[in-house]
Amino acid sequence: MSHSASIKEPTRHVPLFVVFDLDRTLIDTNAFVEVIWRALPKLGMPGRDIEALKEEELSRRGEQFDLISEIAERVSKSHSKEQLAALLVEAAESWTIVYGEVAGLLGDLKQYDVPMAIMTYGGELSQQIKLQILAEDLKDEHLMPPVLIVDHNEKAKWIDQNATIAREGGRIVPFELSGGDTIIADKIVIIDDKQPNLDVDADDIEGILIDNQSSSHEYGIKIGELTISQLLRHGVS
Repeated sequence: MSHSASIKEPTRHVPLFVVFDLDRTLIDTNAFVEVIWRALPKLGMPGRDIEALKEEELSRRGEQFDLISEIAERVSKSHSKEQLAALLVEAAESWTIVYGEVAGLLGDLKQYDVPMAIMTYGGELSQQIKLQILAEDLKDEHLMPPVLIVDHNEKAKWIDQNATIAREGGRIVPFELSGGDTIIADKIVIIDDKQPNLDVDADDIEGILIDNQSSSHEYGIKIGELTISQLLRHGVS
């Protein structure tokens, strides 16, 4: 747990700060991968190469395999990373990549003045493309939270280590998540689709497990079933 610290600069003290995961929490990653496969012919990639890449991606799921970086390298002679990103963002417009309830939930949090952030693990280019798809789906730039792309998945432990305990009480939210603002939160809630990412021994950091993939509630709830009322209750001590 982080050491305590006093804050001298202007601060905002809130009961709750919410941290969202990105993949399989706010966006349908499987649908995004399908968009990639359908867009590859437009990049001039032969069908046999696409099928071979599909097999490699399938065999390496669960590993640190950066599909977008692999594609960017293969098409680098004909397309820049910027062109690749623009093509995928455009291709995603005809697909449902962002879960339909996300905009409403973020809007509710904004309305109730609950600060939030997105903390996501993955390759820089891949995550930036997904974030651009999310931003365009939200249509309101004010709904897009600050974003931190990390090279690990232990979100709760990272927050516990980096969110200093304020002497006045609460946690000082890391600047990487607060967008540079000084925010003290009594409770930090992390919303993620993997339980290990939520595990931490800290009473003021809680997790909500999301399961958008299955039809049951065996592992967690769907993002569309998470309400502003449920979140606000986490901020009540």
